[in-house]
Amino acid sequence: MILLKNKILLMLSAALILSGCAVTPSADDPVLIKLMELERRLQDIEQVVKNQGLVNLTRRVGAAERRGDALQGRVEGLEHSAEGIVDRQRQLYMDLDMRIQELATSIKAHNLIRRVDDARITAAKSDIATIEGALKMYRLDNFSYPQTQQGLEALIVAPNDPSIKNWNPNGYIARLPKDPWGNAYQYLNPGSHGTVDIYSFGADGKPGGAEEAADIGNWEPDQLLMLGGSDRDNYQAAFELLKKQHYEPAALAFLQFLATFPGSELADNAQYWLAESHYVTQQFTKALNNFEIVIAKYPNSRKVPDALLKVGYCNYELKSWTAARASLMRVQAEYPETTAARLAGQRLQRLDAEGV
Repeated sequence: MILLKNKILLMLSAALILSGCAVTPSADDPVLIKLMELERRLQDIEQVVKNQGLVNLTRRVGAAERRGDALQGRVEGLEHSAEGIVDRQRQLYMDLDMRIQELATSIKAHNLIRRVDDARITAAKSDIATIEGALKMYRLDNFSYPQTQQGLEALIVAPNDPSIKNWNPNGYIARLPKDPWGNAYQYLNPGSHGTVDIYSFGADGKPGGAEEAADIGNWEPDQLLMLGGSDRDNYQAAFELLKKQHYEPAALAFLQFLATFPGSELADNAQYWLAESHYVTQQFTKALNNFEIVIAKYPNSRKVPDALLKVGYCNYELKSWTAARASLMRVQAEYPETTAARLAGQRLQRLDAEGV
């Protein structure tokens, strides 16, 4: 617009110069009046153009604001959608976590029930082994087992029988235990499975049954303590019998363990404790044979030093002095920094003191 104004002024100036007129402006000069009119019109045009620019700018700003509002709406919609997705994911996670916890609880409950059942069966077998030991002591004193009608009470109260003359006034067992299901143990003489039968009816309290409801008796030396259990479960069950000093059932349990799990990593320990079960019951020949199996069959076992020591002890008890010395000296030579070597030295000093 300024360029157009300048062009008009230049054209008028040129016209005046060419006409040879002196430039002496007057208020009534028609040229000046024309110029002023043109100036005013130019100003009007400039104002219109300026106003039009503001209108356009306003429109553009309004359009931009509308687009901004639209974008804000979309952003808010996306945020709301994202929040909904997060909520759904959180809900799905909580649902999945709850289901996993329920499953884990169910599995734990199942395993717990199984462990409880196994523990009760093991406890019943342990009780039966204890009662059987008491009956054997009764038989040693009285030359026979109690009759069926006398029952297991004959172990704690002397039977009213004149033929029983050597009954121990202290009895043969401190008390008669109930089975783990709260029922009395059954006794039969003569037994259906052996000389005498000692048994529990199991969880259902009735003859027969299966699994935890099966009858449990002293006629099961060839069965695992924990049927269906792992090698570690059965090893631990046998070891518990040993710790409770139920040596004969412990020996049977370790023997069956070795027959069922010959490749177990616990086999060397089981073999050692089988031998130990015989040793503490003074069955020294059996113990010697089984300790020697530990040494020969499991040469890399940590039980070998102890087994060698016990070989020496067994030979000492069997009065095989030369073999005893050889084994004890071998412990000192091959395992000098062990407790077994220290104990071997003490037994060698005892042999020297005894002159054998």
